[in-house]
Amino acid sequence: MTDDERERAWATVHDAMAQIPGWAVGPCTYHGEVALWHVAAIDLRPRGRYAKREAITATGATEIAALRALVALVEARQSDGTRSGSAVARVPPLSPTAGVDPARLWADGKDGQS
Repeated sequence: MTDDERERAWATVHDAMAQIPGWAVGPCTYHGEVALWHVAAIDLRPRGRYAKREAITATGATEIAALRALVALVEARQSDGTRSGSAVARVPPLSPTAGVDPARLWADGKDGQS
């Protein structure tokens, strides 16, 4: 994989993301335990205090494959015109405090661990 291929893949992702305002794409990360690359797009539009954010996640054997999969899922979401379906998934927790309301942690004065 060359830098030029990577840049073209990211450009395609950003072009697809421009079609769904209020969304942002995160970094593409490698997870060695499953030998896959993961990338997620997240809806950053304002929501209620406890509302879950919508996310589209994609995986691939290479970084470019994961980026192409994300583009395909974003385009499928756009063509379906729906907010649900197999292309839309919740982002899995990545830390012990993931999924915990930060305001609640602050109010309780805890770091999210018992």
